Amino acid sequence: MASRYQEFSMVPGLQWYSFNMFRNIVVQGNYIKTQAWSTRILIFAWFVFCLIISALYSGMLTAVLAVPAFEKPIDSLSDLPRAVREGFTLGVLADTTNEYIFKTSTGGIYKQTWNLFNHKDRSKSFVSSPQIGMTRVLEGKFVFILGDAFAEVLATKMGRRRFYFGRDYFAYVNVGIACQTGAPYVDIFSDVLLRLGEGGLIHRWLEYEKTKGREEATSKDASETKTIAITLTHLQDIIFGPEEEEQEHVKEEQEAEEEQEEEEAKEEQEQ
Repeated sequence: MASRYQEFSMVPGLQWYSFNMFRNIVVQGNYIKTQAWSTRILIFAWFVFCLIISALYSGMLTAVLAVPAFEKPIDSLSDLPRAVREGFTLGVLADTTNEYIFKTSTGGIYKQTWNLFNHKDRSKSFVSSPQIGMTRVLEGKFVFILGDAFAEVLATKMGRRRFYFGRDYFAYVNVGIACQTGAPYVDIFSDVLLRLGEGGLIHRWLEYEKTKGREEATSKDASETKTIAITLTHLQDIIFGPEEEEQEHVKEEQEAEEEQEEEEAKEEQEQ
């Protein structure tokens, strides 16, 4: 080992010091031997710095691995008891099939889920419209049970990236048209509904509503951020100069005010 120190000490340089400094970062010793106190103090300070950084990194890594940074998602009915314990409120659309499924159950996961609703204050768990339920999801810790297609359309209009949908499905419900016994048009309705489903029109309408919702959400975000498309009016400064552009802008404002005054005068005359 002594011969190794002598061998390294014969060729000191920047690369040699850099290599030993790196060894300190990964909590290893170094081979630097020096008699100068200035160098010793510098190496000691660097070693203390590396020790602190290593301890901080180890502590942060342990904390991140021990406590996840993100909340565990709610993907199924079996996750709802944990969510309620963590402060979430379970909600469903009142007087619908979804409520009836849980309400009439006599045991199992459906009965357990029914007991998780807030029955003391029904307004907190049983909402009157889907829009209210989806809005509560964005406002706080609220889990809303709703049909997948309807929820997808509403979430698309309100911003799909703001919602998380559970991966598991717990009920498959058929939707139909109720008629009186002996109604003459039952077979015709059944045939039309069957052809709509087989022809893919229902799926096509659903995709159309989603696309329409995305456009509405995009236009809403654009209006909130006050972003507008650039037109030739914005480029008049280059062609006509700022003074002429300002005069034209004032002229447009005056014309708009005159039109508004004329409309108000017409309304007064009609009254």
